[in-house]
Amino acid sequence: MFITGIVFSFNVVAHHQATLSPVFEVAGITLIFFIPILMNHLLVREFQRGTLELLMTSPVALWEIVLGKFLAAFLFLVVMVAPTIAYLFILIYFGQPDLPVALVGYFGLFLFGGLLISIVVMSSAMCTNRLTAVILSVALAAFLWLIGRLGAVFNGSVGAILTYLSSQYHFLDFVVGVLTISNITYFVSMIVAILYLTTHILKIRL
Repeated sequence: MFITGIVFSFNVVAHHQATLSPVFEVAGITLIFFIPILMNHLLVREFQRGTLELLMTSPVALWEIVLGKFLAAFLFLVVMVAPTIAYLFILIYFGQPDLPVALVGYFGLFLFGGLLISIVVMSSAMCTNRLTAVILSVALAAFLWLIGRLGAVFNGSVGAILTYLSSQYHFLDFVVGVLTISNITYFVSMIVAILYLTTHILKIRL
């Protein structure tokens, strides 16, 4: 909130631009680090306390446990991002912001945040302590963010695949107000695939 507040103030005061696009971009980069730091305990704590084994004796399926952890963390993300709505009201009061662009930006930020949370859930299922989970989560999130840079190095289908796999490539479209089925499909499919993989990782560990 503090970092995005600085970006918002600088963008409005210094450049007189009634847009939240720079705020969304900085928020996305910030979340790569903040989500793993704040949410690394999701499954690590269950392993450390031995409570996951107790949950397994209940009628709750393993995938339901994983989904529950994801949804709880996603709700926390919504609460964390909610105060930035104030920026939008400020822009409406002082200028004429492009509301559809701002709404698409928020939608993209939540999708990207969901992807990061799924990565953290998977990392916490693989690790035995919180620090390792943080390092692994940040590494995987940064890799997905930066892999598109390799797309410029390789030609043809390899470059296109690397670019498509980049979370940055899809997220930045939302930042500028571009809403496409392809971008939505990318985030939803990645989240589902990672949570599915997490379920199998837990099966192996248990």
